[in-house]
Amino acid sequence: CLNGTRPSWNGETPSCMASCGGTIHNATLGRIVSPEPGGAVGPNLTCRWVIEAAEGRRLHLHFERVSLDEDNDRLMVRSGGSPLSPVIYDSDMDDVPERGLISDAQSLYVELLSETPANPLLLSLRFEAMCGGELSEPAGVVLSPDWPQSYSPGQDCVWGLHVQEEKRILLQVEILNVREGDMLTLFDGDGPSARVLAQLRGPQPRRRLLSSGPDLTLQFQAPPGPPNPGLGQGFVLHFKEVPRNDTCPELPPPEWGWRTASHGDLIRGTVLTYQCEPGYELLGSDILTCQWDLSWSAAPPA
Repeated sequence: CLNGTRPSWNGETPSCMASCGGTIHNATLGRIVSPEPGGAVGPNLTCRWVIEAAEGRRLHLHFERVSLDEDNDRLMVRSGGSPLSPVIYDSDMDDVPERGLISDAQSLYVELLSETPANPLLLSLRFEAMCGGELSEPAGVVLSPDWPQSYSPGQDCVWGLHVQEEKRILLQVEILNVREGDMLTLFDGDGPSARVLAQLRGPQPRRRLLSSGPDLTLQFQAPPGPPNPGLGQGFVLHFKEVPRNDTCPELPPPEWGWRTASHGDLIRGTVLTYQCEPGYELLGSDILTCQWDLSWSAAPPA
């Protein structure tokens, strides 16, 4: 601290820096490269990068240039954001993947180790955020690409939601407003070959959908080209696992009336028929059907 009319420090505030590596938040597109040969980092180095895309997106890692000393250099890539995440590439064991690597979730952990290599170390990896991915948490959220900004044309995103085998998935559509010609399709199972649960277009009100099993697949398609008319805000979908139940909720008979059921258990397709005692009038629908999402087709009559 220097004396003077206005006391001041004699230099800039110091900071701690790694020779290479770092954390990249909200990653969309970029590169990670090894230090220049002969730089100030010395012959031994350890570089660790954490690449983190926005929630609901995966990462595609392209191996643009890789020249490692097989005895002294090692490159490892993990699908996740920590050194304990599962290894999906290890240069000591694997060949360089021609098509690159795709993360299972939104993060990649890249580690480069070098100990006095006989040959110069060269590394250039390009990362690119992708929409879609596999989600195995008991609860979470799926966002449209670039949310909260409007998504761009040319999207084909697939999300796989998976919960415990004895559970099902409750999907809450919080916000959905996609452009004309764009569509969000929900498949009741693992993969786009499963039964179509719903196809959602344009603006939609809040609604709930229920899978019949532990897997649900979402596919969002927006054709390439100039954006179609409309806001194209995107979507916000919340999901959570719920107990498996193959019947619709029990409904009481109306006061001063009765109901009959087409099946003993209130399984999908069951039809309830309501009637009133003489002198009373039924208010509401006299026929209710147990739907595929295990909800009734209308509110019970009174």
